[in-house]
Amino acid sequence: MLGATSTARPFYGSFAWAYDQLSERAVTAECGHIAATLSGRGVAPDASLLDAGCGTGRYAVELAQRGYRVTGLDASPELLDVARQRPGASAVTFVAADLVRPPAGPRYDAILCRGVLNDLLEEEDRLDAFWGFARALNPAGVLVFDVREWEATGRRKSREPVHEKTVETRRGTLTFRSDTRLDHATRQLRIAERHVLTTGPVTNLHPLRFRHAVLDARRGPAPPRPDRLRGRRLPWGLRPYAGRRLH
Repeated sequence: MLGATSTARPFYGSFAWAYDQLSERAVTAECGHIAATLSGRGVAPDASLLDAGCGTGRYAVELAQRGYRVTGLDASPELLDVARQRPGASAVTFVAADLVRPPAGPRYDAILCRGVLNDLLEEEDRLDAFWGFARALNPAGVLVFDVREWEATGRRKSREPVHEKTVETRRGTLTFRSDTRLDHATRQLRIAERHVLTTGPVTNLHPLRFRHAVLDARRGPAPPRPDRLRGRRLPWGLRPYAGRRLH
């Protein structure tokens, strides 16, 4: 995850320890799809790969087990603490840094950025992120990223604006609730989240309200041309591939 607003979310901070329980994913199958995508573009399993916004490291570790030399980058110290405790984490190099302002470092054969770009609300931050990708990629490197699709997201969130999940954890019973309102004018999701942790007779409530962008490359008005923003041009060497859109 990235940025001050994102890391302020209990999901990425004080409740990072429960992230994987609250957000279950078919990591093995998804990494199989990612590996096939990279292979189809000439990136072999022993290639260097940056997982940009690695979170708890579950994708980074899975890809390392498939032979990639993985570096995981995230702005949340709490998520990285969870990642470093994951079985197999010793095969991954984890770095604390903001995706928009990544540190200077080695170049990679591939970059994976999934479930992260929608946290960037400002056009300038998005451009900075892609400039960071360009600086971090080898000349023939491949970028794999995903974004939400507005129409599909709008239909689902209109039908199911509330998501709630309760899990039993080592710290007690944890209930996560997310309420989403669609802002059609800005194509943003207005989200109210809360975590409620009950340990014996004690209940702790952690509420938060924030915005989430929906970046859709296929539909809607074209975004401002990045090569006109502050006189900066997009790095043409990028070879982006959006493997799957999130709905």
